[in-house]
Amino acid sequence: MEKSLIFPSQPDPETFRRVWSRVMPDPGLSPVRPLPPEGETAQTAHEVSLIPALLEDLARSAAACEREAGRGGPAARVLAQLSTAQRQSLRQLAALHYLKTGRTCTLRPGPEPPLPLPALVRREYLLCRRREALAALLETSEADPCGREFLRHFRAECGRWAALLWRVLEQFFLRS
Repeated sequence: MEKSLIFPSQPDPETFRRVWSRVMPDPGLSPVRPLPPEGETAQTAHEVSLIPALLEDLARSAAACEREAGRGGPAARVLAQLSTAQRQSLRQLAALHYLKTGRTCTLRPGPEPPLPLPALVRREYLLCRRREALAALLETSEADPCGREFLRHFRAECGRWAALLWRVLEQFFLRS
């Protein structure tokens, strides 16, 4: 592994990004990049960096589904169950992130503007499909068998929820 001439050991990537962003506002133009931790490729380092955004996405979705679930009805019951599942996945994904990085992820999800129920169900369907694809990507680079099993389960769960949300969406159009 190539060692830095300036630092005897590589700085924390998050600290590096924060400090370097003051010097070089456009990171794409930066000639300097931190090396990934030993045993980690640049690709897996990038994939691990996707996890905090996924965590915030899950937290926002769970809160929006919880808010809508309070209104009652069959779609609200599905959203309440989805919110519970998202909270469980959130804890598991946060544990995976900690195992990979040694850092906890502080979530600061902004409030989601309320959406009409069909729009919320549509958004959750699309997010489930996106999470499913992201889990598949992360699964391919996961070296730990427990992490790989969690990602496989998470991917399958996202697919199941997407299928259920599809059926809920169909119900909106059967009423017409």
